[in-house]
This record gives sequence, C-alpha cells and structure tokens, in this order.
Amino acid sequence: MSESVPVRCPACRRERLYAVPAWPCACGATVTPLVDGAAPPAVVVHRAWAEEWITLPCPHCARPAQWPHPELGCPCGTVLRLPVTGTAPADPGGAAPDTAPAPRPAPDSPGARRPPHPLVIAPPSTP
Repeated sequence: MSESVPVRCPACRRERLYAVPAWPCACGATVTPLVDGAAPPAVVVHRAWAEEWITLPCPHCARPAQWPHPELGCPCGTVLRLPVTGTAPADPGGAAPDTAPAPRPAPDSPGARRPPHPLVIAPPSTP
C-alpha cells in the first residue's frame, strides 16, 4: 500500500492527502519517491518538459531513471508540484533477487533458438 502525505494548498489553504506513487525499476524493485512534507509545494504556473521529470536512483540497483515529478491537482484549480528528497529505502521482502539473468547463447551456437522458416505454401493437390 502506498504512503499518503498531507499537502496544504497555498492558494486555498486546504489540506489534501497525496498518495505517493511507486514505479517499477528495470531490475524489478519498486522506486518510491520521498515527498518532503515539511517543505511547501510549488505552484505550477507554466509547464516545462524538463520540470515534469525527476531523476531518481533505484534503492536496490542504484540505476538512475526518470520518473514523473509528483503533482497534486487541488479542487480549487491549483496544480502543486511536491518537493522530493530522494527515494525510499529498498523493501527487503519485495526486492529483486541479486542473480543476473543467464546470458543468451551466441546466434551461431547449437543451443540458440532458430527463427521459424518462412511460410511454405504447398502446391494444390490434384485429384
């Protein structure tokens, strides 16, 4: 279950709960941003592609990847960009195993999978 963080809108002063998303890393672990509840959210006035994404490392394999910057739309019409301080620590129960996948055989080796042969259409049978 995802964590919920209270966020106060600076425009209407109402407090909302934001459910922090969890994204899957290529290694299979979960990447969850740490939203700083003490820092005030930024009001989004103009959108810029570079500001829409944040780079976070996976807590399991440390691979950096880009994820959408956490935002919350308030019912008053204000869009809030939430401050992120990093990623949540890896969950030992849900982390990916430390084993790497087995290497693929070379294309010319006997164990390599061969692509299927092109479709051969049999000539029509004559009665």
